[in-house]
Amino acid sequence: MSERTSYYLRLLVSLALLALILSRVDLQGLIRVLGAAEPKKICLGLFLLLVISPLLGSLKVIVLLRGQNHTIAFSKMLGIDLTSRFYGLLAPSGLGHGAVRWYRLGSEIHDRAAATVCVVFNRLSQTLTVVGISTLCWIADHDKPALSTSIFFYGLGALALLYTALLTAPPRVMGERLCRRFLPQRALELALRLFRSMETMAGAGFTIHLLLMLVSACRQSALIGGGFFLAMALGAPVTLVDL
Repeated sequence: MSERTSYYLRLLVSLALLALILSRVDLQGLIRVLGAAEPKKICLGLFLLLVISPLLGSLKVIVLLRGQNHTIAFSKMLGIDLTSRFYGLLAPSGLGHGAVRWYRLGSEIHDRAAATVCVVFNRLSQTLTVVGISTLCWIADHDKPALSTSIFFYGLGALALLYTALLTAPPRVMGERLCRRFLPQRALELALRLFRSMETMAGAGFTIHLLLMLVSACRQSALIGGGFFLAMALGAPVTLVDL
């Protein structure tokens, strides 16, 4: 498929999705709500969601690649991320986004195993930061229901333990032995490349993993802040802790 054909196909799909959304929306009600909204807060919320979040998401993948001795230009990574987000509109739960980004990233760096490790640690670090921020918000919420705060700490601890386990030698050695015993040769080769990439990631050093968590926390904060400012602009009765 030529570049021009691909462009027009994406444009056609975008217009079809937009038409489908508009056909299911009360346009007069939407216009009234937008007319009463605060423009500055809407712009700030959209800026956090549509500009800051993708930039930090691309930076996060670059950090993960650096931990595996791969490099990619920021502009190239941002292009891959934005393109995959478009395809993500066509599949539920971010499946399309993740699959397209994995495929294009693997093609760009010529290493599917490294791209797979990026997907795993990207998702795991994202979940860790979400649970961590949720724990802090739960503690700060004075009107929370009678549910033990320790549940959040248990969840956070379990995720941190899983993250650490993926970086330590015994689980990788055990997984490699199981693969050698049960997998056919072609699948075994793919599995061994994956274990080698994980081993490289494990040896990346504390600074890489700390930077990964910091960037992930900043990105999640941008997403939460963007939603908060949009809710404020539209007059929704929610607090930052609620979000």
